[in-house]
Amino acid sequence: DWSSDVCSSDLVLVTMLIVMILNVSWNFILGVASVWNFGQLAIYAVGGYGAGLIILHTSIPPAIAIIGGGLTGTALAVIISVPTLRLYGIYTSLLTFAAAEVVQLVIENDTTGTTGGNFGLPMVRNLFSSSMSPLWNERAWYWTCLGILILAVAGTALLTRTTFGLGLRTLRDSLPYGSARGIAPLRFRVTAFAISGFVAGVAGGLYTIYNGSISPTVMGLTPMSIYVTMLVIG
Repeated sequence: DWSSDVCSSDLVLVTMLIVMILNVSWNFILGVASVWNFGQLAIYAVGGYGAGLIILHTSIPPAIAIIGGGLTGTALAVIISVPTLRLYGIYTSLLTFAAAEVVQLVIENDTTGTTGGNFGLPMVRNLFSSSMSPLWNERAWYWTCLGILILAVAGTALLTRTTFGLGLRTLRDSLPYGSARGIAPLRFRVTAFAISGFVAGVAGGLYTIYNGSISPTVMGLTPMSIYVTMLVIG
């Protein structure tokens, strides 16, 4: 029940920042590591579900649950990466897309009540105090998400300038050359998947807590098309 002093642009700005955090993670794995991963939204969603379930079933503060969402996203990213990175090109894209579809179907068809199926999770606690006015709640969310976005952008930018980042870019530009220079493609790219998965999971946790819930609609071909378009144009 939002008061009249909270305009729709506040809601749009916070959502925009969360999507930008997601796309920072996608740009790292797609643009820096050159892995055509189309399962990033599944990692994003699992991070959101992980954070939501932590809040629902434990007394852990939402801020810590966001980190838990990041770790959940990391775990799924590593699970997806190990088999897919043994393939190349279009086959990697197809397998990551198939893995994302499997994750979505598992969430939608859950009969245990854990994920809430098509209805999504029950309402979770907000990151900030309920005594805060709607306007200041939106402002707090805006600055929190902006700060996390800056950390994500700066962190991934600095990472690309390290020896690890140089190795990733070498593999991106010439896999045979990188391998010949002693760079282990599987190890480097699995690590890149894990880092990207953590950032995507954090974005998913922010989405769940900000909106109070999450449902399988955050995945699928339509949102993926929109976010990939944003990523490419950006």
